[in-house]
Amino acid sequence: MRKFICLAFAICLSAFPAFAQDALEEDFESLEQSEAKEKKESELIVKIEVTPDGQINAKGNAGDRFFDGSAVYGDKAGLSFSSQYYYYFFKYLGAGAGLKYQMNRSFKNFGEFGAVDIYLSLKPKIKFRPESRPDDEAAYLLFQCGYALFTESFSLKDSQGKVASKTENGWYYAIGVGVEFNNIVVELLFAANDLNIKPDGSSAVDISATYSMTNINVGYRFGF
Repeated sequence: MRKFICLAFAICLSAFPAFAQDALEEDFESLEQSEAKEKKESELIVKIEVTPDGQINAKGNAGDRFFDGSAVYGDKAGLSFSSQYYYYFFKYLGAGAGLKYQMNRSFKNFGEFGAVDIYLSLKPKIKFRPESRPDDEAAYLLFQCGYALFTESFSLKDSQGKVASKTENGWYYAIGVGVEFNNIVVELLFAANDLNIKPDGSSAVDISATYSMTNINVGYRFGF
């Protein structure tokens, strides 16, 4: 009887490493599959951007009207629609490109202004909780730089009436912060468009200006 017990005990001891190895392999496979499901290397974000604060600072002249760089504010809040695509080359650093459509907005002495911004963007992330997934809860920075195509040129006037002018396309750049909770994103973005207003014909116009804005953005992200 004692020999039988010792033999059974020896068999159990010899079999235990194999069972343990199989269990560990199953655990690792399960963990890898779980991480593969959770890991999202790229994302698409669609957003609505509200601009409660926006101003134009212009220097130059339009006919006999002179602009000294003083701020001219929009008559009402602005509205934009944007989308960005990011690929995560590193775990918490996304790089990609974006497109933003700024709906027309009216400014005193300038008329209406609208633009389409095409830009590159960097998005470094900081997780709120170390144990959370990379795409769950995080704060991040935004750095954007690109080019603006103006869909609506300014309409300038001097004491004699309308001054023939055209608005040349220019740079777009922005910096901001944001937070994401699961698939919802909320951002505060400081952006600007550089532009030049030149004569359209023989009129005397030479203005350099910056349209700067503070945007509050809300969006939804699709990870894949």
